[in-house]
Amino acid sequence: MNRLRLFKVNAGTRHGWMTALWLMLPGALLVAAWVVGGSQVARAYVPSLREVYALLDARPELGVGVYVESVSYVYPLESAELAGGDSISEVTPEAAADRSFRQLVYWAPRGTLAMLTHGLDGEVLSHYLDEGVTPVWGNAKEERRFTPQDLLPVYMPFIWDGAQRWREGMAQWGIYPDRVELVRGSKDRLLYRLTGANRGAVYLEPDLMRVVAVEIQLEGSGRNELLRVEFMEFYREEIGRGEQSFEISYPRVINYLLDGRLFRQTRGLRFLTYNKEPSSFVNELRKWADGQGQPSAMRLPGGGAQ
Repeated sequence: MNRLRLFKVNAGTRHGWMTALWLMLPGALLVAAWVVGGSQVARAYVPSLREVYALLDARPELGVGVYVESVSYVYPLESAELAGGDSISEVTPEAAADRSFRQLVYWAPRGTLAMLTHGLDGEVLSHYLDEGVTPVWGNAKEERRFTPQDLLPVYMPFIWDGAQRWREGMAQWGIYPDRVELVRGSKDRLLYRLTGANRGAVYLEPDLMRVVAVEIQLEGSGRNELLRVEFMEFYREEIGRGEQSFEISYPRVINYLLDGRLFRQTRGLRFLTYNKEPSSFVNELRKWADGQGQPSAMRLPGGGAQ
C-alpha cells in the first residue's frame, strides 16, 4: 500500500499541494479513429500535443463539486494476481482486511478537498481537509497510519480544465510528454498515448475523451518497476446545458499494478455532483481539524449516479 508515494507536498502556494496534484494528468481527447472490421485501421488522425492542449484550454470549467464513496482492497504483492487490461475488473481480490479501507471524498475545483477514511468495519482511521491554505490531516489509530499519498483519489485531475495545469500535473508524476502516439490497447481498442523520453505515459480513448491508464517507471535504489494505474467501468454524468454542457466521467474501478501484479483495487460505491458544498460532511471534518472531537462514518444524502 505504501508503494504509491509519488507526489510532493507544496502547501505554501494557494490551494496548497492539492492544485498541483489534482491536475496531474491529461484527461481529454480528440478526433475518433476509424476502424474497419474491428481490427484494421483504415484511417486514424493523431493530433499534435499543441492540438491536445488547445482542446483542454477550450473545455468549460468544472463548476460543480464531486463526491465519491469507494472501497479499496489492498493485498500483498507476493500473492497478487498477474493480470491487466479489461479482464482485471472481474477479479475480486482476497484482500487483507487490516490494510483495506473505505473512503468518502468531496472535492470542489479551486476550493475544498475533504477526505474521510475508515476501515472495512466502519471505524474511522484518517481525515484530511484542504481549503486552499494549509492542509490539515491526521490518523485516528497508531497501528494504521496513512499519508495523503496513500489516500488521494488519483482520477480527479482527469476532469480538470486548462492545459497549463495538466502540464504541471503530469510533471508531478515525472511525465513530460513530447509527442502523441496511436497504440492498441486491450480488446484491440485504439488509444492515444501521450509520452516522452522518460517512458512515462498517459493513455486516452479518442472517441470518449477520457483517460484509461497512466504508467510510470519506478527507478533507483536497485529497483526498476513499472507502475500502471488503470481506469474502467465509468460513471457518466452530463453537466450544464446547451453549448456549455459537458460530460464528467469517473471510474467505478481503479487498478494499481506493479510489474503487472495487482496490489490494490479501488471500487466506486457512489458518485455525486454538488452545486453547493455538502456542509454536514465538510463541517464534521472542520471540527476534527479544530480539535473538537472525531467524526463518525458518514454518507451524503440523495442524487448522483449509483
